[in-house]
Amino acid sequence: MNHQIQIEFSDGERTLIDAREGQTILQSATTAGVRLAYDCKQGQCQTCKLQLRLGSVHYANREKLTLTAGQEAEGAVLPCQGMADGHLQLVAPYTRASLLPVKQKTVEVVSVQEAGPCAITVTCRLGAHSKFEHLAGQYVRVGVAGSSEERSYSMTTSTADWPEMAFLVRLIPGGTMSSRLAQLEPGSKLTVRGPYGSFYLRDGDAPLIWVAGGTGLAPFLAMLSALRHAGRINREIILCFGANAATDLCWPAGMKELLQEFPRLSLRMSLTQPPEGWTGVTGTVVDALALEDLAGLASLGARAYLCGPPSMVAAARILLAERGFVPGDVFNEDFLPSLQS
Repeated sequence: MNHQIQIEFSDGERTLIDAREGQTILQSATTAGVRLAYDCKQGQCQTCKLQLRLGSVHYANREKLTLTAGQEAEGAVLPCQGMADGHLQLVAPYTRASLLPVKQKTVEVVSVQEAGPCAITVTCRLGAHSKFEHLAGQYVRVGVAGSSEERSYSMTTSTADWPEMAFLVRLIPGGTMSSRLAQLEPGSKLTVRGPYGSFYLRDGDAPLIWVAGGTGLAPFLAMLSALRHAGRINREIILCFGANAATDLCWPAGMKELLQEFPRLSLRMSLTQPPEGWTGVTGTVVDALALEDLAGLASLGARAYLCGPPSMVAAARILLAERGFVPGDVFNEDFLPSLQS
């Protein structure tokens, strides 16, 4: 019989996983792609210890555990050995992002493609035995081999796209790093270090509101990839995407096809300086957001993700708060490109 296990992390994020009879909680989490802390996996070190909020757990070899009767009475659970008797609610004393160690990898450039008049997509390949775990929406520091300079870029890919990894890069006139990346040839080497950031897709089924300015689109492409690979294409998503002029819009190769895989995704595009014949919203991306039934979405428990210039993020947060969104349901990443990008 399948049981559902809810795990709540220290920042309030909750995720649901399925567990089959005979599986440990840790095995079930690993199968579901949810990383939990552990070390020995023998019930000895207690690195994996979680707090039981609801339900009960049993152990195949209870006598081999270091878990005391007192700890167990207080609700301590060792997921590396514990198995669910039914539905469970567990609490972890850490965030999901904190479990992903920062690593540095060397990757090989596969292609550099235009993603509109002002941006490029740099696609790289990891080694055959080189994994790079990250949560969809996080970013890395990228450097060109032989140079000490690095820049931060959000990935447009998820771990499910392994061994490929891609970044959306805004081209800055005279910019040091963006100019170098634009001139790369297939086979060139880059260093990537990370992952970083707490801007990533949380688990759940509630509607999603995504607000992107310019290359702030990148993390949302990674989130779409993660949802697609997880079979979650029926998630309700509103993507508000805007820029100043049409020449500032990013449109990576394959984006149209990716969006079409999500039948409940609505795309709202906006320009503050639209060309003649523009059929999208005239105004800022926050103006486009304001046209949605935000109060109704808030009542459904929708979560909002904002990525773009600080002024855009601040304006969107104010609007969402006015329409009933609580701070815990709004996540943001400010994009502040270096003047030498």
